Order: sequence, then structure tokens, then C-alpha cells
Amino acid sequence: MIAITKLPNNHHYYHHINTTPNDDCCCPQVWVCVLQREEAVRRITERDGKTPEEAERRLDSQMAQRQMVGRANVVFCTQWAGEYTQKQVERAWAALTAHLAQSKAAATTTTNQTAAAPPKARV
Repeated sequence: MIAITKLPNNHHYYHHINTTPNDDCCCPQVWVCVLQREEAVRRITERDGKTPEEAERRLDSQMAQRQMVGRANVVFCTQWAGEYTQKQVERAWAALTAHLAQSKAAATTTTNQTAAAPPKARV
């Protein structure tokens, strides 16, 4: 499922939601954040005090975003302000807990569990 959220200034946020478990991972849900490379370099240099070259090397040592997205159940673009990312995390969390509730009802289990608060977005 692809969800499109319109943000202020006519920006559109696209994210993919896949509710099937990831075959190559022991985690039933994988959430990934993506960011334009230039912005990632800027944030690393600002946050960690690294040079742009060090930031580039760090990014080069990581799995490519395309690969991460291909393995993810939920993908967030964190290009926007933290409040927008937080709203997207809360929406995805609500979708996940609703899916789990439906799965639970379908399995006719009788355990009562309360969903935890959604995780905080990290920008």
C-alpha cells in the first residue's frame, strides 16, 4: 500500500506500508527513514561535528537507501521538520496497531494487551 500525505508548501510525502513480515529479517516490522544525501551530510556534519568527507564516508558505508526501502514495511522521508515526521510515525503506529488488532481478532485469541505509545521520531 502506498500512502501519500500532502504537507505544507505543496510538498508531498510518499510512504510505503507493507503489512507482511520481512522474509530476510527476524523482525516482523522494519521501519526505515530516508533522506536526500545532501541533507544527510549536512545533518551529520552539524550534529556530530564531522567533516563533509567523513559524513560522505559514513553514508557510503551504509546499506543503500534503495535496498533499505526494498526490505522495509514502512518508509519515512525525514526531509521535513520533525513535527511532520512525528505525525507520520503516529499514523504508521496507529495503522500497525489496527492491523495487529485485526489479526488478533481473526485469530480469536482472548488475551488483552494494550498498545504502547508510538515511538518518538528521530530527526
